[in-house]
Amino acid sequence: MTNALDRPARIGLITDQTGPLSFMGIANANVARMVVDDINAAGGLLGRPVELFIEDSATDDEVAEAVAAKLVERVGVDVVVNMLEPGPRKKVVMFGLLCGALFTFVVGTMGAKFVIELYPTDQVSPDMEMPRWIIFLCVPLGSYLMCFRFLQVAWAFWRTGELPHHDPGHVEGVVESPAAARDLAR
Repeated sequence: MTNALDRPARIGLITDQTGPLSFMGIANANVARMVVDDINAAGGLLGRPVELFIEDSATDDEVAEAVAAKLVERVGVDVVVNMLEPGPRKKVVMFGLLCGALFTFVVGTMGAKFVIELYPTDQVSPDMEMPRWIIFLCVPLGSYLMCFRFLQVAWAFWRTGELPHHDPGHVEGVVESPAAARDLAR
């Protein structure tokens, strides 16, 4: 049997690769791959290379539970973020949120620099017939807004310990039962 310290560090990521939230899960998986590649390029984690195991939760809690068990029992991952104890989990999640804020701030700053340098050129987009700097303004604006959102979530998580979640089955303003409709009418 291989000693856990004699093999690469194994990290498990459970994310929505299919289902209604797959657009976010695919992005999560891509970012995780980039981070692991950067860690390995810098010499690994405590001198050990890092292996990333990505599993699809299919936007379903029961599937997520099953793949978490698979990652822990069969693959033998060292870390599954949402299965950490509350103290270490809070640190790992805060680190991830702050890294996301830093990354989007850097992208926004580079985009702003690009727009500032593009502004005096008077270039016009042939397709949209607008100044190109206006079109490229979406890069710094979107990145800075995403940076703000990362910081907003980090602040809320620091205070409450909860991350925002989206229930794709819930529609705001739609009453789901006759009893709830009566309560709402009061």
